[in-house]
Amino acid sequence: GDTAITYFKTIGLSYYYTEKYDSALSYLSRYVAVTGDDEKCYSSISSIYTEKNNLDSAAAYMSKACKIGI
Repeated sequence: GDTAITYFKTIGLSYYYTEKYDSALSYLSRYVAVTGDDEKCYSSISSIYTEKNNLDSAAAYMSKACKIGI
């Protein structure tokens, strides 16, 4: 894939693992908007929404992750 786009995923996951959820959500959302389905990103976005107590969005993203094979 495009290296610049791949950095969005890498940076997003780095923010996720350091619990900087708003920044992680921004980068991961941009990544999946460009690349389409990515179960790791969807799962991470789901976890972020869970941490933010937005359970409807968390369930929606976990459903997307499950559909593509988490």
